[in-house]
Amino acid sequence: MDAAGWFTKAGESNLGSVVSQHVAAMAVVKAREYGLIKSNPGPAAVAGPNRVVPQANISFVSDIGFVAGAVFPRVGHDQSSGQYAVWDLETLRNARLHPMADGRPPVELDDKVSFQRFDNKVDGGRRPVGRFTAANQALGLNSIMQAEGFLLRAARATIEEDWTDTYWKTGVWGTDVTPATLWNAVPAGADGIAADIQRGVEVLVNSWPDTTDMVFVCGLPVWNTIMRHPYFRGQGAAEQAAPGVSRFREITGIPRVVIGRAGLDGTQGFLGKHAAIFVAPMDKGLNDPSAGMQTFWRGVNGDAMDGIATRVMDDPLNFRTLVDTWVSYDNVIQSSALGYFFNGAIA
Repeated sequence: MDAAGWFTKAGESNLGSVVSQHVAAMAVVKAREYGLIKSNPGPAAVAGPNRVVPQANISFVSDIGFVAGAVFPRVGHDQSSGQYAVWDLETLRNARLHPMADGRPPVELDDKVSFQRFDNKVDGGRRPVGRFTAANQALGLNSIMQAEGFLLRAARATIEEDWTDTYWKTGVWGTDVTPATLWNAVPAGADGIAADIQRGVEVLVNSWPDTTDMVFVCGLPVWNTIMRHPYFRGQGAAEQAAPGVSRFREITGIPRVVIGRAGLDGTQGFLGKHAAIFVAPMDKGLNDPSAGMQTFWRGVNGDAMDGIATRVMDDPLNFRTLVDTWVSYDNVIQSSALGYFFNGAIA
């Protein structure tokens, strides 16, 4: 497996490994350029069986604009389908041990955990690159790298669209709220935005007391609205000039922020005018509670760290190179009580 988490099979060109490393390096450069990565996350660690792929401890945990894999932690599985735990949070937070009498067994407790089925779908795409096209390029251009980058984004968009169509709406999570005053209409001296978000944290704390596992999610239009509001700018000249996520964390108590910058159009994107708070532990397995998770099938994806596999093959009979990308995944809810959804936060 190469540095990008992709692989080539025996007998195939190792060009894919080289190209993938370049694509991975370009992705990091772009992530830093767009402000998605605020610190060096260090080398990625390989997750154990049926464990989540660890996310780096960075300010913005995002797939260069896509958020599904950050909100629903990725858990690798050795089978295409199987069971996952669905937690009853009421039972979980009220569970207590009972006094024991001499010579008597402990009181039996019911965790009320149920099990549902996940089924990983497999989506893929191919981009052919003509031999003449690849050979007749100016210095610095690489049509195979461009094809891999194109397919990588298509894979991200496919997963993101599946997630947003299913879970980024009302009627899914434990709490749906439309702000009494839309966030872009909150007066300059008021704390309406902060109060709405803090109220969401208070609701989630009743089900999950560890706020370090919480993440605030929104698209760029909502985030820009928050950052432009005077309440989040502070009093100092530096804060007025460059407010950021640190003040948001300080005010709301939410340690992580994920901003969806990618979308189907150039205005609202996938996440639109909504926002949400989720409980999304950075390191979890199939049996650990969270708002949801994204399973991926190792049998198809291999050990790809991002769940997306790519290969580059020579097609000499047709004088071209084939770039294939495929991903096997399923987005599933584990506890609706661990999500708080702001419907139409801005106009």
